[in-house]
Amino acid sequence: MDRQLISAIARHRARWPRPAASPAGSRRGSPSPELVAEIGAFPDLAGTLAAAESGGWLTVHAHVSDRAEWDDYEFSWTGSLARWAAEHPGPDGDEALRAAREHRDTWLNGYRDLLGFVTLLLRRS
Repeated sequence: MDRQLISAIARHRARWPRPAASPAGSRRGSPSPELVAEIGAFPDLAGTLAAAESGGWLTVHAHVSDRAEWDDYEFSWTGSLARWAAEHPGPDGDEALRAAREHRDTWLNGYRDLLGFVTLLLRRS
């Protein structure tokens, strides 16, 4: 969870006096240096919570997505992009299909079992 996200949550909370739900990435293993160079570095779950709480938040609940939820998410957006590409032949469709395939390859052959998704329910501490 980066400082920009923590700042955005703070701005949101200033307008709405309720706990904030924040999606964040977290890692489950140690990615290769090549993968980190390609997709960036993510903290583990403990690091994600520590980052949120270092910004003055208290984690009151969290949901860690399992592999099936992560797969659904990835297939949903890569599949949507592939469908759009199939319906829009030409340079734009070709580029969309290339992006979908490239991302899907990075996910399936790179970070599928290394990254996860967590949704945090945060309150000001």
